Amino acid sequence: AQKTLALRNALASNVDIAFVAVLHALVLQVFYRFAKDSCLEITLASNSLSQVQGLAETSWAKEIAERHEAWDRDMPDSDKLWDFLLDLDEASRKALFAHCVSLSLNAVVEPWNRRPGALAHADALAATLGFDMVTAGWEPTVTNYLGRVTKARIVQAVREARGADSAQLIDHMKKDLMAREAARLLEGSTWL
Repeated sequence: AQKTLALRNALASNVDIAFVAVLHALVLQVFYRFAKDSCLEITLASNSLSQVQGLAETSWAKEIAERHEAWDRDMPDSDKLWDFLLDLDEASRKALFAHCVSLSLNAVVEPWNRRPGALAHADALAATLGFDMVTAGWEPTVTNYLGRVTKARIVQAVREARGADSAQLIDHMKKDLMAREAARLLEGSTWL
């Protein structure tokens, strides 16, 4: 216990090594699934989002996978990871840190899991990054949005993007047809 407390105090006085220590703990969890070689008790949770149909084909998923594979190729055996991280230049360490941290981000809205503070933080983070879903390439489709919301929300989306006349064209339709037609009407609209 005394060694733990003394090491905590020493680590608190060295920001650069504290950063590498956190990076080491995160990299172990991201790239070495069962390695428990860190004395830091930091846990990275990551929702794989694999249950979302079509998500793996998005440009974002592909970029993340490519970045992950590139880092994975460079990773040494887990017992050599600490020295590997110390030998990286600062820009590479920061890039690896950002990659690992990004995998823990969860902005999924789940009706059964109320997390207003977490979702507000995701919005604040997006604003700080200057991130915009439409600019990033998102468009509402039957699969990713329109098939998952109520008919009233579909009509509202079309009204917001294309006006009341367009909304009236679909407001009488059954949901499946309404969602497909709304996707067509919303295409290229930059509606979010």
